[in-house]
Amino acid sequence: MDESITEMTNMKMPSAPENNFGWPLAWFSSFLKDHPPHFMDRSKQEIFRDAHLSLEFLIGDGAFMSLRSMDSPSKKRPLKTALKNFLEILSKTVPLSCSMKPLLRDLLQEYDKILTGEEAELLDVMKPHKLDIDWSQACTQHESGFTCGLWTLFHISSVGLVKWNQLNANNSDLILSSKKVADTLRDVIDYFFQCEVCSDHFLFEYDSCSYDRCNRFRFETERGSKMEEWREYPLWLYETHNGVNARLREERIEAKEDEDATPSEVLWPPENRCKSCWKSTERWNETEVYRW
Repeated sequence: MDESITEMTNMKMPSAPENNFGWPLAWFSSFLKDHPPHFMDRSKQEIFRDAHLSLEFLIGDGAFMSLRSMDSPSKKRPLKTALKNFLEILSKTVPLSCSMKPLLRDLLQEYDKILTGEEAELLDVMKPHKLDIDWSQACTQHESGFTCGLWTLFHISSVGLVKWNQLNANNSDLILSSKKVADTLRDVIDYFFQCEVCSDHFLFEYDSCSYDRCNRFRFETERGSKMEEWREYPLWLYETHNGVNARLREERIEAKEDEDATPSEVLWPPENRCKSCWKSTERWNETEVYRW
């Protein structure tokens, strides 16, 4: 990024109206279009739309179709159980006001009927909730709107887990276990995510307890749950996602693809948006990250 700024200041600018920085607006807009930041801004509405679209795609183009045609004895849990667990978790952890809430309600109410019926049964349930829009520009800038929206869905649900448990702290029967939710996420990626290479990478990291997963969720069952333990799930997911971003950057470099982003620029949140989230260039302030 610093090298780009240096090049900009050394270049002869074409004649055009200037902004307050003294840079021609037409040239500056063109530069941003060709060199967008690794993480483009999204509105709150766009964030939830992206998540909704990926939930639709996951269900309509993968999960239910697979469920009715197969079940593998090698899987830890039956496919039907894994997906239902995922939908039940989402129904508790996505905000009441978001458009996914009624979709999840109807899918769970008609779950058994959909699994045994024709494809039309699923389409009838989903049709009233279908969004006639594409993923946001921020989500499609790295090619796969579906993958971006799916990560967004996972992150929304991870923070929702903490909120749900806070609201139900006095009723242990309603508490969501971070370990169970994480295991369910693993199943969804294992069973229904269509990118086999991506899935294999995630499963390897998960099953080898990367980012101290096994220890971070172990205390929840040994001492009983509280806020500090519940928030370990969204923080673990955040670190896992950053690990994926860093690995993909290295793969692009090895494949000799164009890669403008520095190592720190592919990590979320960017330092220029949350300086307090970073203790150094390689260490995060987890408390500030969770608040952010």
